[in-house]
Amino acid sequence: MRPFAAALAALFALMLAACDSGRIGAVRIDPAIQSLVPGNTTMLAGADIDSLRNTEFYQRAIRVAGADGLDSLTRLTGIDPRKDVHEVLTCSNGKTAVVIADGRWDNNAVQQHLASNGAVRSDFHGRTLYTSGKSAVWFPRSRFAAAGPTDAVKQLIAAQDGEHGIPDAFRDKLNVVPEGSQFWLAYIGSPAALAPQTPQGSTLGNILEMVRGVNGLALGLDLRTGLHLEAQVTCNAEDDARRVRDALRGLIGMGRLSTPDNQPDLLKVFDAIEVNRDHAAVNVSAKLPQNLVDKFLDTWLKRR
Repeated sequence: MRPFAAALAALFALMLAACDSGRIGAVRIDPAIQSLVPGNTTMLAGADIDSLRNTEFYQRAIRVAGADGLDSLTRLTGIDPRKDVHEVLTCSNGKTAVVIADGRWDNNAVQQHLASNGAVRSDFHGRTLYTSGKSAVWFPRSRFAAAGPTDAVKQLIAAQDGEHGIPDAFRDKLNVVPEGSQFWLAYIGSPAALAPQTPQGSTLGNILEMVRGVNGLALGLDLRTGLHLEAQVTCNAEDDARRVRDALRGLIGMGRLSTPDNQPDLLKVFDAIEVNRDHAAVNVSAKLPQNLVDKFLDTWLKRR
């Protein structure tokens, strides 16, 4: 290969690597956010707010939330979630959770706004923390904010001096998420570990017993034209996967039976959900057109 061609090929390869530097499995997460995630994280949930903002689902959710509540949040924090937020990542270790957001605000202005509204400024592990009541906010770098219960935010800060960065175990899980998903979630471990003291024989106890063989979950939602869901539940063994598949199909069947006769369109929602087993994994998928999503949302909101 001629020197110029070789140099061009190398440059192209570097460009591809740079474009993919923020990718975990099939999901792209800002590398700056990735680096903040504690190493003991067992659950990640992300939302591409810029992409969500253009969907009918988001517009309806904003209308339901109401301007008063959002205006109040903006007055309190100095951040307007309707226009200031690009991307959100929630990380949890199963006991506490923190939300990390990337946006278009000015950190100094927001910090001054918080202080003027009574937030207390303090130092923790050499980082500046703003607390109000039982909640706290930390600004790890320009245009980034991490918020949650004070203890959880402190754990996030402390993790920066130890093991941090998204654990490799999430990579395979996130390969399940469809490209372009506006919302995604991944969980590592057994859901039964979240409530180990639940009495046997109780409703929750029976549910946890059913999922005791589960060792992970991943799902993605694409809401650009209706609703496209892809999810996978991974299990320890094929028998565990059979139990999960049968339970999910049973829940769908109960949903169909409980659908009122005067709402036949809701039956199409349940009919659109497919649940299949692939060895020790259970795959769930659903594709709903926008009109069915709207009717489902209208029915759900009326019940609230």
